[in-house]
Amino acid sequence: MPSFSIILVNALISICLSLIINFFIKEIGKWIDMLFKKKKWKANIAKFFLLAIILFLLINYSPTFYQKLANLDCSRYGFESDDQIWAITHDQLRGSAMSSVGQSENAFYKGKASMNIRVALKGDPSERAFARDKGEVYVDPEVIPMKRCIFQKRGDIVPGKTVIKARVYIPKSLISDNLSEPLHLQLFIEDNAPSPNRFTDESATKKLISAGWHLIKFAIPENVNGLSKIGIKIGLNDNDHGTYSGEIFIDTVDW
Repeated sequence: MPSFSIILVNALISICLSLIINFFIKEIGKWIDMLFKKKKWKANIAKFFLLAIILFLLINYSPTFYQKLANLDCSRYGFESDDQIWAITHDQLRGSAMSSVGQSENAFYKGKASMNIRVALKGDPSERAFARDKGEVYVDPEVIPMKRCIFQKRGDIVPGKTVIKARVYIPKSLISDNLSEPLHLQLFIEDNAPSPNRFTDESATKKLISAGWHLIKFAIPENVNGLSKIGIKIGLNDNDHGTYSGEIFIDTVDW
């Protein structure tokens, strides 16, 4: 079912189209009245068929217009024009398995673009302390992105009630051959404490056993006092010593 904002946008566009069509109908109607002069019934029939033809053309020959409306991305972070100030977490010892954050139109869950990130994971047992076995990307939720849709909601984060959702595209190159030790994907947050506390939900961690778009969620706990970060992490299983690389895409991060 379309979201409330999309329904309102469709309604506004329908009203505008109706006004435009009504204007042309009136102008053409005057010409028809002059043509038929006093024969009002013939003029009314001509107007009815003219309106039917216009509606038929709009419905049947502009499907892409309606498809674009249905696929409009009204998420807080839809990455339709840029990366919306998301950044990579860099570990002082390990660095990061992620690089090259940017906006891309190569893959998207909704709209026309997403955020793409290069990932190169390596689980080296001989150098575990320095292995690049995970990568994180995050955003400061205090930086409120610009609204993309009319009447787009901007609800506050309410501990104990708000659920953050995101879609992440995982390529086949990041799927382990050993499905008993799959890569994992999860959302996390950090609070506003002087030394920020990190919150994750292991039960909501997505085990990556197939390529494609994956939905991940995180319910904000009741004991969180403000947010300084919302992030997404991808990592290797502790027993996985393999090497994986590829490009992931993140889209429709919202709550």
